[in-house]
Amino acid sequence: MADLLSEILDKPIAYISPDLETYKATLAQAGVPDMYIGISVAFGEAIKQGEFDVEGSDLEVFLGRLSTDLKDFLKAIYGA
Repeated sequence: MADLLSEILDKPIAYISPDLETYKATLAQAGVPDMYIGISVAFGEAIKQGEFDVEGSDLEVFLGRLSTDLKDFLKAIYGA
């Protein structure tokens, strides 16, 4: 997403992925309860491992139309 935004905005947008302990500490400092920190960490790890990289048409079936491409959506929101 950072790469797409960099392209759309014509300026560098950095993506920073904190280490696990920094992520946990940041959530705790923001007042997130431990249970939810654990859930967030688990989802983050699953995403990192590609567990959600599944192609399918479920969203389109649910919406009753084609979904919007991420780049097209970001252009509509942030583009000129």
